[in-house]
Amino acid sequence: MLEGRWTTVTESEFDHERRGLEAIRERLPDAEPWRAWSNFTFTAQTGHVREVDLLIVGPGGAYMIELKDWHGSVTTENGTWVQTTPNGRRVSHGNPLHLVNKKAKELAGLLARNGKRVWITEAVCFTDDTLRLRLPSHDQNGVHTVDELLTMLRQPPRDERWRITPADSRAVKGALEQVGIRRSDAEYKVGPYLLERKSFDTGPTWADYLANHSELPEPARVRVYLRERGADASIRRSVENAARREAAVLRRFRHPGVVQLKQYDPSGHSAGPAASG
Repeated sequence: MLEGRWTTVTESEFDHERRGLEAIRERLPDAEPWRAWSNFTFTAQTGHVREVDLLIVGPGGAYMIELKDWHGSVTTENGTWVQTTPNGRRVSHGNPLHLVNKKAKELAGLLARNGKRVWITEAVCFTDDTLRLRLPSHDQNGVHTVDELLTMLRQPPRDERWRITPADSRAVKGALEQVGIRRSDAEYKVGPYLLERKSFDTGPTWADYLANHSELPEPARVRVYLRERGADASIRRSVENAARREAAVLRRFRHPGVVQLKQYDPSGHSAGPAASG
C-alpha cells in the first residue's frame, strides 16, 4: 500500500514499531476500499487523549490494531498477562485488548457524530513471530501475529453491516479529518514536567503519566484532570474543583507510602497535581 492510501500521521520513534508497520503496509492492497492511518492521537469525548498505533479499513470492516514487540513467552495468571522475557525476567501486563476495545468504541462514537457510523474491531498484533503464546482460548480472540493479522484482514465481514465499500472508506477518511486526528507527540508538557507519551493509569476524569522534570533529575507521577469535549462551564468548574481539593489534601498529608505533592498547575486545558513517586 502506497503513501496516500496509507497515511503515516507520525513517524514512529521506535525501530521495532517501524518494522512492524512496514511488514503490514507492504502486504496491504493499494486499491479501494483499503486505507490505513498509523501513529495518531484523538481526544475522546471524555477528554482522554488516546494513542492509536494503526487503523485499517478494508472490505471486511474497520480495525484498530495495537502493536506489541514482546519477546519470550506470554501466559495469564489470575487474569493478568505475564510475559517471561528471553533472560527470564517476568513482566506483568494488563490485557491489552481491553484498552484497545475501549479506544475503538470511543473513536467509533466520534466518527458517528461526524457523519459516519462504522463498527471498529479491536486487535492486538505481536510483531515478533518467535513469541510463544500460552494464552487460554478466550484470551486469544483478537490476538494475532503479523501473518495472522493479514489473513484476518482479508476475510469477508462476519456481519454484512460491517462491510466497507469505497464510498464508506472515503466517508471514514472525511470523518477522521473532522474528528481531528493529530500527530502522536513523544512528549507532553505540564509546567516543568515532560510526560511520557502514554498514560499508565486512567479514571473517568483523570489520567496519570510518568514524567521527568525538564531541568532536574526528578521523576514524578503527574495526574492530569480531564474535561469532556464541549463541556459547559459548570462541568469545567467541577473538574477544576476536584483537582484543587486533591492538591489541598496531598499538600497536608505526609506518609512514607503515599506520593508527595510537588506542584499544582491549574493552567491550560487541564489541571492536576504533580507528585513524586
